[in-house]
Amino acid sequence: NSGAVYVNPLPSALMLTGIVVSVSVTAFALALIVRLHRAYGTIDLQRIAELRSEVAMDDSNHHT
Repeated sequence: NSGAVYVNPLPSALMLTGIVVSVSVTAFALALIVRLHRAYGTIDLQRIAELRSEVAMDDSNHHT
């Protein structure tokens, strides 16, 4: 009778993996937001769409 208690390490490993994945996805999303803000000066998707359509219209006017 050794009295040793076995603890399954799998739940802890899965929890740690979940934490790492969620932190990684959050960091990636924040990096995208920073790039959007640097490129367009805003993170408002409607304003970005307006800016992109203005650029597209300017490009089409210059090429004709």
